Amino acid sequence: MDEHEAHALFRYFIVFMAAGWVVSRIVRATLERQRAALLPEPVAPKKAGGVGSKARDDVMKPPQDVAIAVDSGAAVPYGVRNADGSISVYVDQASSVRPEKGTPMAPFASISAACSKGLATLASQQCNTNGITVWIASGIYTFTETLYINASMSGTSDATRVVFRPKDPAAGSVVFSGGTVLDQSKLAPVTDATFKARLIDQSVLGKIREMDISEYAGSLGTPAPHGWSLEPPTRVPVAALYQDGERQTLARWPRVGQDTSAWLDERDKNRLGMLSFTKVSDVGATKADVAPGNTKFNDPTFNNQGGSFILPVDRFKLWHEPENVFLDGCLSDSWCWTYNQIKSVDPALKQVTVKRGELSGITGAKGSYMYFENIPEEIAGEGDYYIDRANNKLFYYPPAAPQGDLILSTLSDNIVSVNDASFITFQHIEFRYSRKNAVGLRGADSVTMTDCLISNVSLAGVDMNATNCTVVNSEIFDT
Repeated sequence: MDEHEAHALFRYFIVFMAAGWVVSRIVRATLERQRAALLPEPVAPKKAGGVGSKARDDVMKPPQDVAIAVDSGAAVPYGVRNADGSISVYVDQASSVRPEKGTPMAPFASISAACSKGLATLASQQCNTNGITVWIASGIYTFTETLYINASMSGTSDATRVVFRPKDPAAGSVVFSGGTVLDQSKLAPVTDATFKARLIDQSVLGKIREMDISEYAGSLGTPAPHGWSLEPPTRVPVAALYQDGERQTLARWPRVGQDTSAWLDERDKNRLGMLSFTKVSDVGATKADVAPGNTKFNDPTFNNQGGSFILPVDRFKLWHEPENVFLDGCLSDSWCWTYNQIKSVDPALKQVTVKRGELSGITGAKGSYMYFENIPEEIAGEGDYYIDRANNKLFYYPPAAPQGDLILSTLSDNIVSVNDASFITFQHIEFRYSRKNAVGLRGADSVTMTDCLISNVSLAGVDMNATNCTVVNSEIFDT
């Protein structure tokens, strides 16, 4: 090669390097635009008033560390492999793109699919080397069945942790719901002749509404006795009604806060809205009556030979089906809270007999206080309701100016169950409306719930039988 050829080659080399630099700047700018499109900068989330709950300013603060890496180009079966080796999986129930690939342009339309298809496949193909984030678009995700997360969908260390979190907090909350939104336009004036004739306060009849709920007949549950140390292991609470995130009142007497001091014993004078018995007629069956080999839940004597007591009121004669009424309160020691079914009432004697025995029987040793509920005749104020299971009807006295959704908790199990899975995080997720628990952990390890909100579930917010699991900076109420 002579000197002229060397100079020419050198010039070509300089031109090539300059062109490469220009291309790299163009690519970098393009990727930055992609990054901005994938996830906007976080701002304070919209209040949750549009998801069947009153807005709360003190919870659900927006994530402060939201960031997402750019697609590295390395193929994965679902989602996007980021430049740092982590994987982003996207969920948006509004998406109709098929097939679902868990990408920004073809997200999964359900969280269940993101887990059973996306996470399970990524784990089986050993794609999770630097963690997975499931980015969920805002909205109410209604679960008619429990979301199960098992070992095939989980991480194996902190480095491979699987995180569920909102994609865009500015667009609103992400809510995992076990409730059904009822169509309030179907609340109609009462036509049921039996209900109308039996209602005690006829002055409110024009304000009460009825709704056919036949389509939810299999999700209503049946009331059953339970209580302190008397919780049947298989019991699932009944469906409850919520308006604008507030639990409504199953028709009861006395009413909440009613001045009942004239009917309360001296030690319980401040328990307004409650009653005390004046005499024990029959202690009834106790735990000592449970036959050897039986339990408190299957022994025929204990479950059918409850005691009796006297209440000096005339209200019982106004109840037409007392066997469907339940007592809520204490009948013996002050810690022995009970929810017992009424077996019979004798209006003449003013005597109540309960169906199931009590641990120590009915004694009133530490005072007694109770109220009665599930009584259609007692609907008398805003928020009162009764579910007629025989005819699949809801009777409801709605607020004068109802706000938000009317929701029936229909899911009879946990909203989420994490079984034998590990290194899972739920962050900035709301869990609402379940007849059981919001989240159940069984055999799980290193599961974290952070900055979550849990409300309006009938049992526990988080039911744990697990190791190294934590609930951090979260709020749990109305459970």
